[in-house]
Amino acid sequence: MKKKLTGLLLAVMMLSMSVFTGCSLVTRNWEKYYNSIVSTIKYEDNVFNITKRELINGYNSFGYNYEQYYSKSREEAIKLTLDQLETRKLTIFEAEKMFKSQNQGEILTKKEKDYLWHETNDALEDNFMTYVDKVTGTSTSKDEEESDAIKFNGYSKKATLNLIDNKYEITKTETIADILDGFDYVEAEARDISIKEDKDKIYSNLVDLVQSMKGSSVYSKAYNEYKKALEKSEEGLKFKENTTADLFAREIDRIYKIVYENFIVEKYLDTFKGKDGLADVSVNQILNRYSAKVMNSYTQYVLEGDEQYEENVLSDLGKIYYFKNGDQDTKFYTVSHILFQFSEESKAKYTQAKTDLDNKKITQEQYDEIIDDLTVVPTVRAKGDDGVYNEIEKSEYQSYETNINDLYNHIKVVIDQAGDPIAKAEAFNEFIYKYNDDPGIRNAEYNYVMGVNKSQAESASESDLVELEDGRKYKKYSKMVDEFTLAGTELYNDGYGQIGDLSGLVMTEHGFHVLMYTGECKNYFDSIVDGLNGGQEVLLGTGAIETLYNARLNVCVNKTIFDVIYEELTQDNFASFESANTSLLREKASITRYESKFNDLFKA
Repeated sequence: MKKKLTGLLLAVMMLSMSVFTGCSLVTRNWEKYYNSIVSTIKYEDNVFNITKRELINGYNSFGYNYEQYYSKSREEAIKLTLDQLETRKLTIFEAEKMFKSQNQGEILTKKEKDYLWHETNDALEDNFMTYVDKVTGTSTSKDEEESDAIKFNGYSKKATLNLIDNKYEITKTETIADILDGFDYVEAEARDISIKEDKDKIYSNLVDLVQSMKGSSVYSKAYNEYKKALEKSEEGLKFKENTTADLFAREIDRIYKIVYENFIVEKYLDTFKGKDGLADVSVNQILNRYSAKVMNSYTQYVLEGDEQYEENVLSDLGKIYYFKNGDQDTKFYTVSHILFQFSEESKAKYTQAKTDLDNKKITQEQYDEIIDDLTVVPTVRAKGDDGVYNEIEKSEYQSYETNINDLYNHIKVVIDQAGDPIAKAEAFNEFIYKYNDDPGIRNAEYNYVMGVNKSQAESASESDLVELEDGRKYKKYSKMVDEFTLAGTELYNDGYGQIGDLSGLVMTEHGFHVLMYTGECKNYFDSIVDGLNGGQEVLLGTGAIETLYNARLNVCVNKTIFDVIYEELTQDNFASFESANTSLLREKASITRYESKFNDLFKA
């Protein structure tokens, strides 16, 4: 499987200059207009120019985000885009210089050249398929995962905590992955886009793809749409060669430039990421960052009294580092589950029965009879050597896998015998990949979160109320369907639920569920808040790092609070390096901007 370059933007920007509504382009010499120099960079003994076309394309690729998401004016967005383009030119030059010194004067190895050829070839095809989508009105993305193939990603720790001579030390375990990892390289078949026949092969591959669908007009129409868009993008520009092959050759050059530059920059930055000491993180840094997060949450939700507390917990558990714990406060907890999904026919019967009961077209007894007859045939997957779970034929099912009740009993026996709570959760996670039809719970950093509030039950509306069989009532906080929420509330059991507790088979409009209780959302160190209330900052002892190291975000997956904060800090440290490196490059360069050449773009 190939690794796609991060941030690669290959959508065909077919003269999307119309975004600049203040520009009047009708009477201009377009060749001169787009090729005018807007910035000149002198660096060491080299001169780099940025054209107006590059600036406009840069804005349409990423610069508009400054305006759309960061409230910058058009002028600010254009200038920030130019900042990025200038820095990119300098970074690419430094990267090329570094790689030349490492590869006996060559920027790219033979394998890298072959990789970039394949990336360009695939990108041209991907662009073409967007026109197929346009013609057919459907999606043909090659990256869409097969519905029956599920990969368990788990979590690979970036660092480990070790106690050495009574002192905690953090050891970095993450190594920077080779960009070419997983690329199938055959040296005898290697290609190089700088060789004409290899470059021509990319276009001929596209032509072969179009001709392979001779019986259909879809690919021919898509090809013509792509060609027209390329012609539109070159209006007013002069080229000596203007055949269709020449047109696509220039498109291949454009795509290759993006692929090449993204590759060079990513490889350059990865070189620094792998250096020891660059992103080192200390125990105290993690403890202090965690304490700051707890104090921020406490300030927001208790001292300032944010009324969105419950909604925020349900929406993004990862942003909450303090949970209210008063007697009158909402208690939050998490559950995992396996969904045995209804067929479309069974789902329609369930929905119709519910509607008929609500409209009094059938009695409760008739409704119960319909519901009792509903069942599902479980989906069963087997794990391959590549770690991917694929559906198997029903003839290969174990005897207990052919019946929903037998399968539930099998799951329960395995969980009961698993031992400690973490072992139960991990065993349940295995079942998720074998049987579950809900993609939202697979590889989830957090399980589904729900909350109950006993003190608010009396004032809760009917729709917000959940009542257990023994008469206990709560105001519910949940984004799940009612039957699911009720089962989760029963597992929570006023805080007496144990990690690993299972529900029975729970029927909802989606099918049958088996829920597992995966723990209450809790605070780990009350001393942080006690100190804040006492007007002082509490520094956690280094022993507290063990708690964070073992505090799983999702007991089914081995990622902890320690891991989250460690990743944040290493990212921050590298961002600081990157910023310092960028500043250094720009300080060493002489940059001249010609604002009169691009100030017409400031008009929104």
